[in-house]
Amino acid sequence: MLELDAQLTKDGHVVVLHDYTLDRTTNGSGPIGEKTLKEVRTLDAGSWFGPEFAGEKIPTFEEVVEWAKGKIRLNVELKSGP
Repeated sequence: MLELDAQLTKDGHVVVLHDYTLDRTTNGSGPIGEKTLKEVRTLDAGSWFGPEFAGEKIPTFEEVVEWAKGKIRLNVELKSGP
């Protein structure tokens, strides 16, 4: 089972990100709820973890569900802001 956190972007898209802000795990800053999906998709969400993960993007909830289908169960926490 995979536990993940889902939250809304400014334009109403559901993305998978634990933190309320982009600062710790991306090269962006500020609350994810103040960014559009287009803005979020320009960010690097992998470099903080290691150089081999550079260029990784914040996934949409739909992308994660498609990836997990038939492979693993999901435990989803819905976040609504700080």
